[in-house]
Amino acid sequence: MSRVEAWDLCTVWGKETLRVKDRKWRVRYIRGLARKNWAARRHYEQGRQGTTAVTTKVHPGRTRLSDKDFDFHRVGEPKYFYFVASTERSGSTHLCTKFWQTGILGAPHEYFNFNNTMLEMAARLGARSLNEYLRRLFEVRTSANGAFGAKMHWSHLQFLQLAKILPEFPTAQWIFADRRDSVAQAVSFAKAVQTQQWTSLAEPQAGSSYDFETVLSWYKQLMVDKESWRRFFESAEIQPVNVFYEDFIARPDAIIADIVGKFGFPTEPRSQVVLPEISRQGDETNFEWVVKFMRDAEEQGYRLPSSS
Repeated sequence: MSRVEAWDLCTVWGKETLRVKDRKWRVRYIRGLARKNWAARRHYEQGRQGTTAVTTKVHPGRTRLSDKDFDFHRVGEPKYFYFVASTERSGSTHLCTKFWQTGILGAPHEYFNFNNTMLEMAARLGARSLNEYLRRLFEVRTSANGAFGAKMHWSHLQFLQLAKILPEFPTAQWIFADRRDSVAQAVSFAKAVQTQQWTSLAEPQAGSSYDFETVLSWYKQLMVDKESWRRFFESAEIQPVNVFYEDFIARPDAIIADIVGKFGFPTEPRSQVVLPEISRQGDETNFEWVVKFMRDAEEQGYRLPSSS
C-alpha cells in the first residue's frame, strides 16, 4: 500500500479496512466506507480548509489533547523517538499524560489513531499527505530536548505497517503499557464502548448496563491484541519496557525516572506545558461488573483468571 492509499484509508475512518488484505476488495471496501462516512470526510476537508473544526463528543468546557493549546514551541526535527504500545483501558492515557508533563518525553498521544485523533491533528495542521503530517506533527509535538513520543493500540500499528512508516523510526524505543487484571480491563472497555467516555475529559454520551457476552467479547479481543503485541515484539526483536497499570498508579515518579534513565534522553532543556488533569474512571459499578462477570464465567464453565 502506498502512502497516498494509506492516507485515503485514514481519511475515511475505516478501521475495518485493515482486515481486508486483497487489493481489489480493499479498494472497493474503502470506497464503500467513504460513502458511508461522508460526514466524517466532509468534517476533515472543512477542518483542513479552516472553515470548521473536526468535532468529537466532548464537554463544551473541556479540551482535547490534540488542541493547539498543548503544542510545544517549534524546536526542529526530533532526535529521540519512542512509542507506547498499549491495549484499550490499560491506563495508557494516564501514563502518557504523566510522561508529557515531564517536559522531556515529548507529547505522547494517539497520533496514528485514524478514527479521530489523526484526523483532528491533520486538519488542524493543514497536512495534505502523510509526509507533511509527520513533518508538521514533529514541529509542534517534540519537546525542547528533541524527544518525540506516540501512543498506539494494535490497530494503529497495523496502519503504520500498511503505510510503511515504521522504517522511519529505526532507533525508536518501546514501552508496553499493560494491565495485569484483564477482567477489570475488559469491564472498563465494555463500559467505555457503551458510554463513549474514553477519558475523564469527556462526558458520557449514554448509559451503561452489564451484559456477560459483551464483556466476554471485549475480554477475548484484549487477549488477542496483547498476544499480537507480544508476537510483534518477538518478530522485530524488540525488548520493550513493560509498565503495568497497577504498578504505575502506585509509584509513577519512580517508574518515569527509570524509563528516562533507560532511554538516555537529555533531561534539559525542558518544555513547559500545563495539561488538564485526567482522573481515574473506575468506580463501584466497575467493581460490581467484575464480580458479576467472574460469577457468570464460572457458572458457564469459562476459566478466566483476573490477571493476564
